[in-house]
Amino acid sequence: MSRFVVVSTIFMGWAFYELSGGADFDPALNRAVRKAETTPEAVPPPRPRPARALSDPVPEPVAAPVPRPAAETQGAAPPTAAEPADLRRVSASNVNLRAGPGTGHAVVARLDEGAAAEVMEIDERGWAHIRLAETGQEGYVAARFLTGSE
Repeated sequence: MSRFVVVSTIFMGWAFYELSGGADFDPALNRAVRKAETTPEAVPPPRPRPARALSDPVPEPVAAPVPRPAAETQGAAPPTAAEPADLRRVSASNVNLRAGPGTGHAVVARLDEGAAAEVMEIDERGWAHIRLAETGQEGYVAARFLTGSE
């Protein structure tokens, strides 16, 4: 049994020596190759991509006519301006857009970094109810993945 252990160790040492380059191995050259492969110039910057739906494409929402109150049609004062939209951007890549507030809800889309969204509400647990600016799709994301107001 001890012969098997000795022979196996010698064989594994020889195999490692050969696979690492044998007598032609140059550690300085190996470091230079690794450094050249990891320089920032060799890696192109990521491109922003639109949100990808995980299910069938959702048809574009159609705006329904807004009913006007009787007071407005009778010459009453015009309504005050609505609050400006709270627009934010996704600050990470592949952020899950969920059907409800929590990780137990289904993922309906994945958002790429930089995707614009209108924040409609943020609950006490840190989940933001958003509407995507590009598609109008609504869902929930963790508020920590949204940048500050624009």
